[in-house]
This record gives sequence, structure tokens and C-alpha cells, in this order.
Amino acid sequence: MSSRTYLAAIACLALLTAPATCVVIEVDVAGGGDFATISEGVAAADDGDTVLVAPGTYMGPLNRGIYGLGGITLMSEGGPDVTIVDCENEDYAFSVGGRGILDGFTIRRGDGYAVDGYTAVFMGSVTTSATVSNCIFTDNVGTGLLTYGNNSVLDCIFLDHGSTSVVIQPSGQTILSGCIFENGIGQGLSLYNEVYGDGHPEHEVLGCVFRGIGGRALTAYCESPVVDGCLFVDNISPPLWLDYSNASISNCTIVSNHSVSYGVFHFALTHFSAQNNCTITNCIIAFNSCVGSVSGQPDGSVFDQNCLFENAGGDSLPSRGASRSNIFVDPLFCDLQGGDYTLCENSPCLTWNPPAGIAMGAYADAPGCGPCSSPVTVRSWGAIKALYR
Repeated sequence: MSSRTYLAAIACLALLTAPATCVVIEVDVAGGGDFATISEGVAAADDGDTVLVAPGTYMGPLNRGIYGLGGITLMSEGGPDVTIVDCENEDYAFSVGGRGILDGFTIRRGDGYAVDGYTAVFMGSVTTSATVSNCIFTDNVGTGLLTYGNNSVLDCIFLDHGSTSVVIQPSGQTILSGCIFENGIGQGLSLYNEVYGDGHPEHEVLGCVFRGIGGRALTAYCESPVVDGCLFVDNISPPLWLDYSNASISNCTIVSNHSVSYGVFHFALTHFSAQNNCTITNCIIAFNSCVGSVSGQPDGSVFDQNCLFENAGGDSLPSRGASRSNIFVDPLFCDLQGGDYTLCENSPCLTWNPPAGIAMGAYADAPGCGPCSSPVTVRSWGAIKALYR
């Protein structure tokens, strides 16, 4: 039994809600399984079953527009590099609802309408608790993934979609963890619009990477996500666009982003009589070529225990929301030019080093290299006071 087959059996058992026989249905485009197409395998499955898909490229109407992953696990045997669902710009790939699990596929050229727009994968309604994991989304015409409900998106990669890579709609709680966003065409992650929702636990964005995105990397409109341990690097527009939001952003590394019109954090207000009351803590905000660290209307937003350094538009923070616990020194990355954003042993953003003695950034759990030879640039207290408007 292969490791993936073993995992398929475990997943199958995990979904069972009553004593029953767990069935693994095999799909192989080359003809070696129970069925040659994914839709046939899904149609033959009952709740709690696993449909295990062999390596290959799956195309045609029987391998896309598949609805009904409500209580089954659809899993590839060989992983996303060798198991490809090509929608040929004709439809979405899958609708995943209930407690369904989708794991281990590359999904490309999706273009199907589902509820609120064109997408490659749609994740159910508010009652769902589905999981999409270990998938690669690429070259989809509209959105890579559109989700409602209490869903999880784990360890997925989103590459070059015509629209936003992932859209989270109101109601339920979506958790994204360990995902990579690289969308040079469109936007990264958009969360909206709780002003029209029924209230829900805050969405969570954990340990994700936003890199080389042509539009906004993360947009929160009338939503207040928890964003923790993420890397924002080399994005062309504001990495964080916050609009009528109480977002909590912590332990993030925000470096080498570019925007000619906005700050690293842009606080918009397009909703009538709204305010932004975000909290930004323990982040490294450095070497960004934006118009400033902050633009727009931060209102009651608070910056505390962050490291700001050499941002082209200045490191200044709004006095109303800034704390003296912020530091303005070189964070000492192991290799800034080479894209290694772990911290040198003598970084001021590690817990055991002055001046703050506080862990900051996405990689502050341990040093990534020895001491750096370049000295930390320490500014005088007078210079620091001048940073606060």
C-alpha cells in the first residue's frame, strides 16, 4: 500500500459518522482503476468514502464541473505535481461542501460561475466545514478559490489568476494556513463583506506568503481577519489594504514591497461613517519603496512593538496610534538581496537582543544565520520622536 493510499484510508475512516465500511474508489485516466474519470468516481462514492486519483492530466466534461464533494475525500495518489485537472476554460473544477476534502491536485484554467463569480473551486455555504489542502491553483480565468462557510485552506499555492487568487465571503470562519500567493496578474487574498453578513468568528490567515502580486496582496473590506506569521515581499501594490477593519496583524515580515500611490498599510474608508481600528504588533516593516509606512485614514489603529527601517517614503507613524515600543533599527536579515528573510543571530528582532527584547517578524523563533557584520543603525531619541506626526 502506498503512503497516499494509506492516507486515503485514514481520511475515509475519519469522515465516517456511524459504523460502516470505508470504501476507497480508484480513478485512473490510463484505465488502471475502477473508473477513468473523476466524475464517475465521485458519483459512485457515498459519504465517508475516498476517491483516490492516479497521476495524469484529467480533461474533458467528465473531469470538471463536479458537484457533490459533500462528505467524501477526493485525493490524488501522487500529489499536485503529477495530478492535473485542466478545465480548459470551460467550467469550474469542483464544488466542495459539507465535510468534503479535496487534496493534492493542480487545478488550472478554471472558468465556471459559482454564486458570486467565476472560479476554479467553490467551497460551499455557511453550513460547510470543508477542507482544500496541498493543491496548486494556476492560470484560472477568474478566482482561484471562492469560499463561504467554516472551511479550511491548507498548504495550497495560488499562481497567476485573472482575478483575485482567493475570495472569502461573509458568514462562517475560513482558516488559511501555510499558503503561498504569487499572482503577478491580479490580486492575492480578498476578504469581504461582513457588513452584509450574519456575524462570524474572525477569519484567520496563518503562516502564508504573499510574493510578487500585481494587485493588492491582502484586502480586508468590512472584515477583521487575524493575520499572523505571514511574509509580504516584492508586491507591486499596497501589501495590506484595510477598509472599515479591526484586523489584527502580528508577527509578519513586510519587506521590499512597491507602491507609487499608497503606503505599506493603506487604510481606506469607503463605508459610510466607518472607522479603522486595526492592531499591528511584532511586525518587521523594512526596505519598502512605498509612499510611506502608512497612508489613508488609520483612525484608531495602533502600531506597537514593531521594527520599521529604511522605508522609502519614511518610517513615520500616526501619533494617535503609535507606541514608543516600536523600534527603528536595521532588522538584520540573513540575506536581504538573496531573499532570505530569516534573522541574523544579533538581530534586534530576536527576543534575547536589545533594544526591545521582543520577537518580531515571521521568522523570529530562531536565528537563521550567525551574527551579521553590518552594524545595527540606532537612532537617537530625538530622531525617533520626530517620526511621530
